[in-house]
Amino acid sequence: MSSPPASGPIWSKRTSGGPSAAVLAYCSGRDVKGRPAADEQLIPYDLWTNRAHCLMLQRRRIIDAGTCRLILEELERIEEAWHAGRLRLDPALEDVHMNLERLVARRDEAAAGVMHTARSRNDQSATDVRLWLRDRLLEQTLATAELVQTLGRLARAHAETIAPGWTHGQPAMPTTLGHWAAAHGFALTRDLAALRALWPLINVSPLGAAASFGTSWPIDRRLSARLLAFDAPQANSLDAISTRWEAEARLGGVLAILMSHLASLGQDLIFMSTPPRVGLRLADAHVSGSSIMPNKRNPDFAEVTRARALAVQGLAANLAGVGRGLLTGYNRDTQWTKYWVMDLVEEVGEAPRVFAEVLGGLRADRPVLRELATAGFALAADLADHLARTRHLPFRQAYHVVAEAVARDEARGWISAATLNEILRRAGIDPPLTPEELDAAGRPEQALARRGSLGGPEPGDVRGQAAALGHLAGEARQWARAQARRIAAARDRVRRTRPRD
Repeated sequence: MSSPPASGPIWSKRTSGGPSAAVLAYCSGRDVKGRPAADEQLIPYDLWTNRAHCLMLQRRRIIDAGTCRLILEELERIEEAWHAGRLRLDPALEDVHMNLERLVARRDEAAAGVMHTARSRNDQSATDVRLWLRDRLLEQTLATAELVQTLGRLARAHAETIAPGWTHGQPAMPTTLGHWAAAHGFALTRDLAALRALWPLINVSPLGAAASFGTSWPIDRRLSARLLAFDAPQANSLDAISTRWEAEARLGGVLAILMSHLASLGQDLIFMSTPPRVGLRLADAHVSGSSIMPNKRNPDFAEVTRARALAVQGLAANLAGVGRGLLTGYNRDTQWTKYWVMDLVEEVGEAPRVFAEVLGGLRADRPVLRELATAGFALAADLADHLARTRHLPFRQAYHVVAEAVARDEARGWISAATLNEILRRAGIDPPLTPEELDAAGRPEQALARRGSLGGPEPGDVRGQAAALGHLAGEARQWARAQARRIAAARDRVRRTRPRD
């Protein structure tokens, strides 16, 4: 008697090799795993902000070297406790900022008391969030570049694989699987471009803006910005605090479009992998089963992506709307943008990498795809083009000839030479279509070879598109890695720096 699986989902016996860990986690969402508190995610960034601020204060002779050294040593101990999992934020202290200050105060109350000189929680929190945002921006850039690279490889491998094209969810014209893959790849390259375009808008420092109105202390905001690997300080302190929601909203808007692109890609995969005519087969590792129906192979990752995309769009709308009508200056409404953007980024999660993994395991059934590509008179438009070209007809006249032939032969499922030539004869169009012409017009390979317009499905053009996708993905990956290296180097420099006596 067959026994249930020793581990993993109950349905895993339907598939071989077990489910992908990444896909399983992506589909499970928060069923058995919760999200950390928002400020727990900000701990490493608040540690960095505190270090940079104290070093700046000491360089400007606002605090002495001994006090700065003591604060930095205590921050290092706090960081060690955080890495070891021993750091717990006290809700009674409201937020990460006051928690870290109180931990420093346990060693030296006076030293802790100067940490907040020349700043407010307004600029401190805004700085932490921007540090968090830019890391997430780079992560999503790298993940999306990986997916674009995968789609480029798929496009190159299937530049000649005939595939159906649809409009209105119905057969339209044949294309190639490579052309389809490249279409999704180019949509995602715009997301890569949009993420990169956000960089100069996000990577500026609010630190030193204080409550909104600057400070009387002789601080050096440019130095603080350099220590935190920002490109520059924000130019106006009131603007820096009044628009604390804006960077979050901009990233949320870009990720909402990214998720819409992925939801569309997922829907295509559902459509082409659904029985009885399975043109694309998803790997066993990327489907789920049923607790009651042993036959099921469900594309859960794609369905989950539709829901995640909707959640992301709703959160992006929250972020875009919260600033509407706020009085200039700090308003606590904007505290909620931290929660919304973190939830939004969590919903996007590993989506691009999940899709890259799924596409890497995809198998195409070429005969089925070719059959689907020619169903429903899908070559009718190419036949109309052929008549217009070879019989020197206005395209609209050729269109009406073929439309009548389709209507008359709809029950048969294909256009006969007799039907078409009778229509041509009645219209006074010579010469009649030969059997060879009609046979050639019914071959998708020849139709695609003739569609040489730039960006179309002609195989040579698709190979060029695939190469372009590879180049754009590589460029985005190189840029993101360079920025990540710059950030890591700045963080390490600040961690190693000791105050000058």
